[in-house]
Amino acid sequence: RAEGATLAGLAVVCQDQGRMEEALAFYEAAQAILHECADRMAEGIVLGNLATLHNDVGRLAQARTAYDAALAITREIGDRVGEGVTLGNLGKLLRDLGKFDEARVQYEAALAVARDAGDRRTEGVALGGIGSCLVDLARPEQALVWLDAALEVHRELGNRRFEGETQANRGDV
Repeated sequence: RAEGATLAGLAVVCQDQGRMEEALAFYEAAQAILHECADRMAEGIVLGNLATLHNDVGRLAQARTAYDAALAITREIGDRVGEGVTLGNLGKLLRDLGKFDEARVQYEAALAVARDAGDRRTEGVALGGIGSCLVDLARPEQALVWLDAALEVHRELGNRRFEGETQANRGDV
């Protein structure tokens, strides 16, 4: 387990330094070790990180596969916060693919799970994701309602990064 955690940590460092191929290799090695050790929680987290990295470098099919695996694990172990985060990440992936209606469904699922789990950060992200999908679907009035709700949550949490992103998304309306 310690080796898997160390490899995952190295993946994060490489990712932060822009060394994406090395990060991918470290995440894949970490995932294999954590799977072998049956550390499902850590494996699910690593799979989610691996999926996000795949998405960031444009490997969308691999991202989808890893997100689906991470989602299955979060549900298997009852990790509601992880489930909500993963559903939101799936929404982002689908939005990146231009599948705005499907993305909205994932964001709505993320919102429901986040509210059930009391995860306000993911709630705000999901609200913003729904709003952004509505912008993409040319439904500006509805989009503003969701984006304003997201903005309120981000302000309550003091999350300046997501507050700024939400303001930028409001500017797209």
